[in-house]
Amino acid sequence: MKIILFVASAFFTSLSFAADVKEFDGKDLTEILVDDPAGKVVISGIDGDKAKVVVTKVKFTDKCKVVTEKVGPKLTLKIEKTGIFFGEDCMVNFDVAVPKSIDVEVVIGSGKLIAEGTQGSLKFKMGSGSVVANGTFKNVEGKSGSGSVKIKGLTGGGDIKTGSGAIDLTFATPPKGEIELATGSGDTTLLFPKGSKVKTTFKSGSGKATNTLGDNPNGDFHVNLKVGSGNLKISPY
Repeated sequence: MKIILFVASAFFTSLSFAADVKEFDGKDLTEILVDDPAGKVVISGIDGDKAKVVVTKVKFTDKCKVVTEKVGPKLTLKIEKTGIFFGEDCMVNFDVAVPKSIDVEVVIGSGKLIAEGTQGSLKFKMGSGSVVANGTFKNVEGKSGSGSVKIKGLTGGGDIKTGSGAIDLTFATPPKGEIELATGSGDTTLLFPKGSKVKTTFKSGSGKATNTLGDNPNGDFHVNLKVGSGNLKISPY
């Protein structure tokens, strides 16, 4: 019994790590790339010219490596795996504060992305997990195998595809251009400022479209949605 208890205690202790903190000069930063196989990534846009990265290791062995580097205007945070063995999982949480005017690109195998207050473009690729973003996004491109996508503050178009999960988008200003949306299953909700001129193309295996904003064939912005099963709702605010 003593041996079993000791082994269990040692196992759980090995999963507890102190957070690592690094700071970078952010006055010339224009882009941040985060590549994390599993974990939570939080990116906050802040005033000032400093960048701060807090790395919390949730599951980490000697086969896992954290890389944090700044090359020119690009800050890269990623996890590298030096061996392919059963059970050698690397799970790391990133909490990053960067200057607001920055383009964000995040790749997560499974986990969660939270972006708050950034004012550039947003790109994401998720195997599974949710995306929650609130800022000013001139363009959004994203792919998710499964999980919800909720973004507030769009000023332009983009391309978002999900295997399953709800898509909720709120536009900060009447946009121009086009957004391509595709989901296997899940409802899509789009909110536009009053007076926005939007035309829509909706193709669904099963589902219906509700548009209280009104469809404008000559609109400045085109919504193109393809869905296997799910509804589309467009509303003004």
